[in-house]
Amino acid sequence: MKNDALIHLQVFYEIAMAVGNSLDLNKMLKSSLTAYLKKLSCSTGIIYQTFRRSDNMWRFTPQCAIPRNAVQKKITQNSMPIIPEQLNIHEIKPYLSSLPICGKADTGQAFHIMELPGFGLLSLFKTREPIDRTIIRSLIHTNKKLASSAVACLQNEKIEKINHQLSKEILIRKTAEKAKSQFIANMSHELLTPMNGIVGFNKLLCDSGLTEKQHEFSDSLSASADSLLTIIKNLFEFSKIEAENLELENIDFNIHRLALDLIDLLRHKADEKGLKIHFDILDDTPEYLKGDPKRIRQILTHLIDNAIKFTEAGDIRVQIHAKTQSPGNDFQIKFSVSDTGIGIPDEKKDLLFATFTQADESDTRKYGGIGLGLAICKKLAKLLKGRIEVSDNKEGGSVFSFTLLLNHAQPHAGDQKSAAISNDTDVCALVVDDNPVNRKIIEGICEKLGWETQTANDGKQAIAVLESKTFDIILMDCQMPVMDGYEATKIIRNLNSAVLRHDAPIIAVTANISDENREECLRAGMNDFISKPVTLEKIQTISNYALKKG
Repeated sequence: MKNDALIHLQVFYEIAMAVGNSLDLNKMLKSSLTAYLKKLSCSTGIIYQTFRRSDNMWRFTPQCAIPRNAVQKKITQNSMPIIPEQLNIHEIKPYLSSLPICGKADTGQAFHIMELPGFGLLSLFKTREPIDRTIIRSLIHTNKKLASSAVACLQNEKIEKINHQLSKEILIRKTAEKAKSQFIANMSHELLTPMNGIVGFNKLLCDSGLTEKQHEFSDSLSASADSLLTIIKNLFEFSKIEAENLELENIDFNIHRLALDLIDLLRHKADEKGLKIHFDILDDTPEYLKGDPKRIRQILTHLIDNAIKFTEAGDIRVQIHAKTQSPGNDFQIKFSVSDTGIGIPDEKKDLLFATFTQADESDTRKYGGIGLGLAICKKLAKLLKGRIEVSDNKEGGSVFSFTLLLNHAQPHAGDQKSAAISNDTDVCALVVDDNPVNRKIIEGICEKLGWETQTANDGKQAIAVLESKTFDIILMDCQMPVMDGYEATKIIRNLNSAVLRHDAPIIAVTANISDENREECLRAGMNDFISKPVTLEKIQTISNYALKKG
């Protein structure tokens, strides 16, 4: 009796070991069933998986069989299937409670049907005497291990299927985002290139001695072009934010210079409407801060533009001050733009920052716009870990403000206020652009600056010119046939190339306004970046810095 117990223990141990830890369901079932047949001297074995259908019927489906063709033979007892094909919800519980079932099939084989809890059924067949009843009773623990392993395999299959689907969806999304980004970049180039022609030639036309009526027409054209440019840029910016394709900077900057440059840029719009812009930086505000000056400037530009747009008379006031200083040398900097404009009713304030919405539809018709500016401001403020809000101005109108947490930074050696920009008649510039309209515009601007210019249609032609002549500055388009601006720049910077001057300042002049394109320009070796449409002020400012640095 003792020997029998040891033999039984060895049988269960070896069967249990055969179950193993594999997460492949079919492999694990086949290994386990083989051990069952071998150790219990059975000729045939079938493992069924139990499925519950939507109509509450339970079905037993063969999942593993040895030999394989066993499932093709109908095993019956008294002409009735030993394993029921299906049971209803009321029959399944009593059936499972009746297991294990032993008997003789019509073929003469002894059969044994046992439950695999939570998974299905195990059926074993012997040609001669049936399996000992004590072994059948003791198999219950081994069957539980087999069942739990089978369920684990099923869960693993589900997880792998979900992971595969997620990976597929992530790939589809990334592909779609890449296609979207490329589309936006292409649209940016295709829309801003002709806009560059419209703005540039209109500017040159204004300075060519027009009659008073012609000046009036030209001013209207300029205003329309500016409005269209704002819409185009807002749409591109909003698309980048929505696609989470916006990279933030964390660099040192001079808040005084940022604000003064911005006011100088927008002052002419206020002057045209007879408005005064007041600018205050309170004494508690550090001059040097660390953060993302580009995005701060972007928010302020939207807010000041809006203030000018919705104010017919009075003043625009821009104020910057440090609210509180936090541990770690951080400052809560509050930027506010107040106006004496049309004001905003309380019930309309919640609509202001919604996408494609203005507080009053009549304002849309009167003032234009598509309702993206403030939505962009809100999203940018959130990306910068800040908040934006609106309140009433006591003097009438509105106050828009946003608060950011910025680090205090130390001034850099030699960091001074921007020097006044003046024309330099000794500058020789190379203009590289495949679009003849763009070349003419940039040539015209360079002539107004008193520069000598030469042009090239593409990067390859530019390299040929640079192998025979030196230039003080190169204005380089990025997207060109034959050879683009990136490749041409790399050749210019290559000390082994035949170019005469490898360190000439190269300014990218492109309609692609994305951050990725800016980074690509800098990686190629360009010094800076001008987005189209090109204006005299843009070239003046960026080239003055590049020429001094060069």
